[in-house]
Amino acid sequence: MRVIGYCNTLVESFDQDTDFTESVVSFANQNKHQINSIVQDNLSSMTPTPEFSALIRTVEKDPAGFLIVIPDARHIGLDLESVARNVISVEKANSSFHCLNDDYPDAVSYTHLRAHETEADLVCRLLLE
Repeated sequence: MRVIGYCNTLVESFDQDTDFTESVVSFANQNKHQINSIVQDNLSSMTPTPEFSALIRTVEKDPAGFLIVIPDARHIGLDLESVARNVISVEKANSSFHCLNDDYPDAVSYTHLRAHETEADLVCRLLLE
């Protein structure tokens, strides 16, 4: 499988002592994956950054799919809704995310998303239940 590493350097990662590039290379080597690219973004924005938008366009153009390796779900969205939207966009393009954080290997696991839930997300979820 082809791997794209994506990390927003402004997000506090699960392990600040570990270099993201080294982590992606190690993951790819252990799982016999081929690294396509590693993107380290550094913009804080309510909308997708140019680097993240380019990543989405890359995976949408290639039907073979990619595995996008991220430190954790906070790197692909500022809130629960944006994480879910980005995961849906990537999965529609026959690709998926993998979190390097062993506690949350799935970017959209229910427990993981609840851990990043904001007060507004909680209100919406409670209204829907």
